[in-house]
Amino acid sequence: MSEFNLLFNIGFMVIAAAFSLFVARALKQPALLGYLLAGVLIGPFGLNVFSSQEEIVLLSELGIVFLLFTVGAETDLIKFMSAGPTILLGGLSQVLLTMFLAFFVLPGLSFEASLYVGLALALSSTILVVKILQDHKVLSSLHGQLMLGFLLVQDIAVVIALPLLAAGSSSLNLGFIEMLAVKAIFLIAIVALLSRWVFPYIFRLSAQSAELLYLTALATCFAFIGLAYVLNISLAIGAFLAGLAIAKLPTTWKPSPLYAGCVTFS
Repeated sequence: MSEFNLLFNIGFMVIAAAFSLFVARALKQPALLGYLLAGVLIGPFGLNVFSSQEEIVLLSELGIVFLLFTVGAETDLIKFMSAGPTILLGGLSQVLLTMFLAFFVLPGLSFEASLYVGLALALSSTILVVKILQDHKVLSSLHGQLMLGFLLVQDIAVVIALPLLAAGSSSLNLGFIEMLAVKAIFLIAIVALLSRWVFPYIFRLSAQSAELLYLTALATCFAFIGLAYVLNISLAIGAFLAGLAIAKLPTTWKPSPLYAGCVTFS
């Protein structure tokens, strides 16, 4: 029966999530609290269904990936890009101000240590905020898109800054930033080309079958995840870009808000 352990564990996880969500709804609490309760129930401090660190990291990464894939698919790309200067200026200003405040408020720390503290304080929980915005159905609004943009800018800023700080002064060259910029331009170009010339045709054909449409959307998500892994960037960013690539396709499908991998028909 050992070969079925993973299957049973995943099934137990789904049951715990459904039960916890019922409890959260009965108590008029956000769905996020229900999912957190489910994690506590099946985690090492609960029933210990998942005790391996590798399994816990894998499941949490999958949850983040599917959530951001759904967010990308629900994002109005035109509205998101039109707010680009505001998002970039606001996100970077918040990160820089937090870093400078940490440097002046904590004078006992070294400059490098204060930068670490400032980055930690500037980094918000993208997953928590996005889930709350989704629950309140305001993610597609202007302020929801601005908040999402600020969070992504914060994540990208930390991804850039932490390797530079960890390597010390020897890394203070343009090589790392140039490589990151090349990867970003490459990914954005891939998204633009596929969403313009490839995905409309593929999804128009796959929309004739619910099963094929579901598998095509899921395959798109994992293809971008694989590309992000190869380029050594965040898997969640890859999933978000996958969602953006299929966000405005001329088909009748859309991601279900109940489960990131599901699709429904309008």
